Formats: sequence, structure tokens, C-alpha cells
Amino acid sequence: MKAPVSSRWWLFFGLVVAIGVAGIAGLVWFTMGKPGPTLGACPPACPYTFPNVPSTLAPESTEASQIADLFWLIFGIATVIFVLVEGVLLWTVLKFKNRPAEQALQIHGNTKLEIAWTAAPALILVGVMGLTFRTMVDVRAPASSNYITVNAVAQQFWWAFKYPEFTTADGARAVVTASELVVPVDTVIEVRLESKDVEHGFWVPELFGKMDAIPGYLNQMKFTPHTVGTFYAGQCTQYCGTQHAQMRFAVKVVTQAEFEAWIQHQLTPAVEPAAGSPAEAGKAAFLEAKNGCIACHVVEGGGGVGLVGPNLTHVGERRFLAGGIIENTPENLARWLASPQTVKPGSKMVLPTKLDDATIQSLVAYLESLK
Repeated sequence: MKAPVSSRWWLFFGLVVAIGVAGIAGLVWFTMGKPGPTLGACPPACPYTFPNVPSTLAPESTEASQIADLFWLIFGIATVIFVLVEGVLLWTVLKFKNRPAEQALQIHGNTKLEIAWTAAPALILVGVMGLTFRTMVDVRAPASSNYITVNAVAQQFWWAFKYPEFTTADGARAVVTASELVVPVDTVIEVRLESKDVEHGFWVPELFGKMDAIPGYLNQMKFTPHTVGTFYAGQCTQYCGTQHAQMRFAVKVVTQAEFEAWIQHQLTPAVEPAAGSPAEAGKAAFLEAKNGCIACHVVEGGGGVGLVGPNLTHVGERRFLAGGIIENTPENLARWLASPQTVKPGSKMVLPTKLDDATIQSLVAYLESLK
């Protein structure tokens, strides 16, 4: 007959369990409270970092909360099963250790027990599958009221956001912006995902799950933000070329009144620069065909016919440039205009001719005035 398990082994078992639980708790705390470089992080050559580091463990929308709740439920079930299985395993190893060696007694297995430990995991997995399907249906269910529609258009290596419901009085022009998705709080945001070139991925961890933007195919998703005044970092999650890691965007949540004012402002044409000002010289440089600006960009009320690059009508009020990798300052804008391929190698911003310093400074004055 085996001797009872020594107290030192129980002490060892308790220590192992305590270390495991402490490790899991520490990992969760570190991820939520002290996150390392993730989606919103930027390499040393990239000066702009978002105010908040993205984390799926800090949901800020109805849909993200539903996803997080499912995660924590599954995590809790897995933790309980892990502790029970490993606990029984350690207890069995210690209690029935073969010291000194002796002939093992050969017995047939317990049929009922074998059926039970086969059926139990199957039932647990069926339950988890049911909860997962229910969450998927809830997260993707179409909104019936209090919603707006936004078209998110992906292209190497930036995002355009179009608001088809908000147009000028004659319906000729809708609100279009780049790299910054501005949305009202406590409103369902229906996002229609498109791609102009290759496959891209659309993800803001605090607000919604990943969704692909596929050429020739329309994907749809929704989210309902709850916190005002925050820039949430977004990232392309499908490899799409050399600057995939720098294809970033932000979601800014504002009040309903602020959103309506922003929409009305976006529908106004560009500000006309004062006569004789550097901005007026910059507008002339922008419209000069040899500089290449009007081939790719447009300024509503100011000229340009290009649809390849971002709409620049109100570029001066945007938080950052070049697909979310540099802060929108006169110095950074001048650096971008002087050598786009140095700032973001492989980007589609290719100048037909190198701009001289005077032209760059006048362009900076004009573009920074477009607010």
C-alpha cells in the first residue's frame, strides 16, 4: 500500500499553482497596463506615435466589448480546465509514485470514466462554438437605427474615408478625408470596406475585430464607440507591400454636435489665400503642371483633378501625414515634399521633378492654410 503524500509535495504543488496563476495575472496586467510595441508603435525613423497603444483588452465600443466578453469567458473556462487537469496530474504522479520499484498491477480501464472524459470536452467545445456564433451574429448584425455609413477605401499605402450620406446641397460632392476617420459617439458606424489594388486589413483593436478589404468585393462591418475625444490607432493587418507596416489610420470620436459641425466644415471649399501671401504663391505652385501635384491630388475650390492621392481640401487640420507616420507640422510637411521616398520608401508619392526650397516653402504655406 502506498504511503500518504508528504506535506512537502503538497507545498510544492501549491507553489507551482501559485506561480502559474501569478504568471497569468502578470501577463494580463502587463498587456493592459504596460503594453509594449504593438499595432500603434512606430519604428525609430517614424516620429509619430498615437496617444493610446492599441489593446483588445480595453474595449471602447459595444462590438469590441462583446468580443472581449467572449474572450474572457473562454479564457476563464480554459484556466479552470488547465488547473484541474494539471492538479490531478501532479497529485497522481506524487501519490502513486513507484518508490521503491514494484510490479504494476494490470487492470482494465474504466469505461464510464473514459466516456465521461471524452464527452465533457466535446460538450464544452460545443458550448464555446455556440457562444462564438452568437457573438459573431451580434457583432455583424445590421443596424436598424441611429447609424451612419462610411466607405473605407484602402490603397497602397493609406486609407481614404468617404461619407456618402453627407453631400453638398447639389449632391455633387460628398465628404472625403484621409487617414482620419471622424465619428460621433454612441452612434452605429456602418463601414463598407473596399480596396483599389491589393488585399488590405482593417483593424482598430479597441473598437472592432479585423476585417479584410478585398479588390472587387465589398465587405461590411460596424462598431458603436462610447468614449469621446480619443484617437484610436488603426493598422492594415494584411501584408500589402513594402510599406504595409506604415499603412496606419486613426479613429477620432466626437460628440454629435461636434460631428455635425465637422461635416459642415468639410463640405466648404478650400480657403482662398490672401493676395501676395506665401500661401498664394503656394497655390500657384500646386497648380503648376510640372510639379505634379494636380495629377494626383484635388483641392475642392482650389484646383486639381487627381484621385490617386488624398483629397487635400482641409489637409491643414489633419493630425498627421503620409498614411499616419509623421505628425502634420510645417517641418515634416517640408521634409515630405522634399523627398517622399526618404520618409516613406516605396510609397506612391513620386515627384516628376525635385522641388526647390522656395517652392517647397510656398507649398507648405498653402497646404497648412487649408483648414
